Amino acid sequence: ETASAPPATPTPAQHPNKASAAPAQLRVPLQRIDRMGSAIGELLTSHERLTLQQQQLRQASQNLKRLVEQVKPVRDEVQTFYDRMSTVSTSQQDGEEGEFDALEMDRYTTLHSSLQTFEELITQVQETRVDIDLVSRELASDLNQVRRDLDRLYNDVNASRLVPFKTFAQRFLPQVKRLNQRCGKAAELVVRGENVLIDKVVLEQLQTPLTHLLNNSMDHGLETPEERAAVDKSPTAQVRLQAQTEGSEVVITFGDDGRGIDLGKVYQKAVDRGICPPEIPMTRLRREDILDFIFQSGFSTAAAVSDVSGRGVGLDVVRTQVRMLRGSVEVDTLPGRGTTFTIRLPSSMSLLSLLLCQVQQQLVAIPADTILDVIPFEDVAYREGLQLNEETGKTPLPSSMTWRDRVLSLSPAIHLLPYSDLSALSVDPRVVLILKGPSAPLAVAIDGIVDERQLIVKPFDDTVVVPPYVAGCTILGTGEAVPVILPRFLNPKAARERSAAPTTRSPKVQTRTILIAEDSTGARRSLERILTHAGFVVVACREGQEALRELERRQGAIDFVISDVEMPVLNGFDLLAKIRSHSSWYALPVVMLTSRTGDRHRQKAMSLGANDYLGKPVTPTELLACISDLMPD
Repeated sequence: ETASAPPATPTPAQHPNKASAAPAQLRVPLQRIDRMGSAIGELLTSHERLTLQQQQLRQASQNLKRLVEQVKPVRDEVQTFYDRMSTVSTSQQDGEEGEFDALEMDRYTTLHSSLQTFEELITQVQETRVDIDLVSRELASDLNQVRRDLDRLYNDVNASRLVPFKTFAQRFLPQVKRLNQRCGKAAELVVRGENVLIDKVVLEQLQTPLTHLLNNSMDHGLETPEERAAVDKSPTAQVRLQAQTEGSEVVITFGDDGRGIDLGKVYQKAVDRGICPPEIPMTRLRREDILDFIFQSGFSTAAAVSDVSGRGVGLDVVRTQVRMLRGSVEVDTLPGRGTTFTIRLPSSMSLLSLLLCQVQQQLVAIPADTILDVIPFEDVAYREGLQLNEETGKTPLPSSMTWRDRVLSLSPAIHLLPYSDLSALSVDPRVVLILKGPSAPLAVAIDGIVDERQLIVKPFDDTVVVPPYVAGCTILGTGEAVPVILPRFLNPKAARERSAAPTTRSPKVQTRTILIAEDSTGARRSLERILTHAGFVVVACREGQEALRELERRQGAIDFVISDVEMPVLNGFDLLAKIRSHSSWYALPVVMLTSRTGDRHRQKAMSLGANDYLGKPVTPTELLACISDLMPD
């Protein structure tokens, strides 16, 4: 396979006659273009990491600035002390007429030098902070320029993969002529969107599905010239093939002006084959449900099998192959007017504008071009006349909402994903997104919007089977992999059926919160890392009085307490005593974690009601095992 590079612009010196100069062409293997595109994608991901590091550098500079401001009063006090020492030393010198005790002189000189060194170090820290701030600003400017260059390079490489749709559609002209002769039809191929540029790889993968659709159309959909003349149609039938791009999607439409699909025949065939229960009458099924039967394996309404079609494998293959490409296929038909198949595929461009959304504890990314509207949940609640539930303190989520004079079903985003037990998931929506659903707009409630960014989407390979609504993942600068969701594959009807279905198990799913009271910064941060990695929410306090304030402020939201013994203001023993004497906290599990491992300290803690007593340093395994044993279910 080859791809053409963008035409090079000749200079006047090379081509005096610009009108007669032909643009230069370069044949490049498509595999090399793929590798170049992948390399640029990796560079864009690395750019995200560097951008995050630059932001951390800027934050560190701001923190250093605040620390310098806090040190200024200390520096002034040191300067005052230095001046006083100088005055005292001078008066002593005058009184002693130049005679000094050697020990006193040495001690004074060392202190004098230390104070001078301290002040100089503070000045150097200030200057270094200014330098860091300058480097951070220059780094941000350079990163912005690198991103612009990478985007331009990425667009050029992807443009070199694109070919006009016309070059692909012309392949079907000989096939239409052959089928006209074999089937006794008179049909012409009408191509629209000839100049739409589409990735050559995507077009190659559509060859087989479109061939099946053309065979079925010529053999079953189109009438013979005599049949068309009898119903006042033009003797020459039309087979339409159209291409267009919609945001990050490629849309290929295949249609004809034939007899259309007989819904009654499809329904009866589905009943005969056991696909549709006979007790469900045809009038209770939607058109979309009946038309969906034709994509079942082995389904065919043909009276006889021909060498062109009728074997019952064509449309099954079409849907299977399109889904393998992360796409969807829809069908619509009108009796006597024809049938239209619409195939939607994600474009090969992996740099997409994504909306990063918070759904429970998970980040998910949604392509921005699939989002029709973003509405605060408070506005939805106001429009729908919803009232605050005083018991839960939350506004209940309605099952539907009105959007642009249309009534849409409204579902929590978490319910659209196939979790085994939806009843255990707490829903607290903040934002409602209106998405491009499978056939109509879809309203989903999320916990919040984190950011909107242009990010690289990496598709999954075939190692693990993934749901069709997952297009791949994007890698943030933190290294976190965020799944990319395609709204057109979300099925709110199936979600409602699953949420309404009874469940035999309802495991309690909640995030537990642990409060840490520890004055050592290193020990406190180490505990935070261990517990956060284990899935707990951590509230870190520097001493016992601060821990009491957090317990009061959070009103029963703390599930576990880990406390040091020796702390300023309020020590661990006093903190434990206050917890055990409180009317609400008395049963709260409390573990003492300290370097004081003697029997007297241990006995004191246990007598005050400690649930366990651990010595420092503690291993993560020992700590988590202790929490697991004591944490209430």
